[in-house]
Amino acid sequence: MAEDRCLRCGQEGEDSIHVFHLCPTAKEIWSKGQMNSAGVSVAGSGLSGQTETSYYTKADQNSRSASGLVVRNEEGRIVAAKSTLHENVASPFAAEAYADFQATRLGIQLGCHTLDIIGDSKTVITKCQNTNRDRSEIGAIISDIQSLKDYYQEIRFLFIPRLENTEAHKLAKETLKRERNSTWREGL
Repeated sequence: MAEDRCLRCGQEGEDSIHVFHLCPTAKEIWSKGQMNSAGVSVAGSGLSGQTETSYYTKADQNSRSASGLVVRNEEGRIVAAKSTLHENVASPFAAEAYADFQATRLGIQLGCHTLDIIGDSKTVITKCQNTNRDRSEIGAIISDIQSLKDYYQEIRFLFIPRLENTEAHKLAKETLKRERNSTWREGL
C-alpha cells in the first residue's frame, strides 16, 4: 500500500529506523552536515504535534540509558525525531521522566502550540498530569516539566502500553547500541 511507504523517498515503511538510517533523503541531509545532536529550533505558528517518548536502559557500571522521541503531525506522519544517550541515570523512572522533559522542550523548539506527550510509564505520566509538587526521586524533573507548560496553549500527557510505543522504543534501543545522539527534522 502507498500509505505504508515513506513520503520522502517512496521506499519501505516510514518508521524511526527508516528515517534515521535507511531513507536516502535523510542520509543526504545528514551528509550535508545539517544534522546535529543538540536539537533544532524551528519557527512555527499554530503547529501541533504528538510526541512518543521511550527509554531503553542497559545495566552496566554507568547506568546508561537512551531516550527516543518521535514527533508525529495530526495525520500521524513522522515529522521529527530525536534520540539522546544518558549516563548515570538513577532509575528507570528517572530515564522516562527525563524523556518526557526532553519531549516538552522539543515541542517548544519545534514551535508547537499544542502537544500530546505519549509515554509508556504510567507512573511518570500520572506525575506529569498532576499539578501538585512531586516529592519523589524524580520530583525535580517533574517540576522542570511543569515549568514549561506555559509555553503551550494545550499540553497533554497520555499513557500507552510499551507494546504500542514501538517507534520511540526502537529508536532509544538503537541509539544505545550505536552510542550516538541524533536529531532529525523534516524539511532540513
